[in-house]
Amino acid sequence: GSSHLPMDMTNCGITNESNSQLREA
Repeated sequence: GSSHLPMDMTNCGITNESNSQLREA
């Protein structure tokens, strides 16, 4: 999720990473 929003990078994709993968998929 580091390729979506800067906030995602801040969280290192701990939680949003899962949501990001679903969006990317």
